[in-house]
Amino acid sequence: PVVFWGRPRVALVDGEPTHPVERLVLLADAQSGMGPPLDVRRHTFVNPDLTVLLGREPDDGWLRFEVRSFAGPDGAGLAESALMDAQGPVGRAAQTLVVARRP
Repeated sequence: PVVFWGRPRVALVDGEPTHPVERLVLLADAQSGMGPPLDVRRHTFVNPDLTVLLGREPDDGWLRFEVRSFAGPDGAGLAESALMDAQGPVGRAAQTLVVARRP
């Protein structure tokens, strides 16, 4: 797995406070880019969906993602993460991936 701690540097909506759940979903949408299933110089991968399951709300600090991803020979893949904050486990996130070779 690829492990990263993250925190958005800018607000989701300029001038508005960003709720901790919104910050988590914002980072979860980027999880496949943090732990890509294949060499990004040779493949593209688009995530057409995102599922986030929370057991509790995250705190307002840094968020930890433990990303695992894979791609099959048929052009489909998956990125999934264990989500945590400084207090411990928060939930999980998953993205379906559409994978293609770069021209």
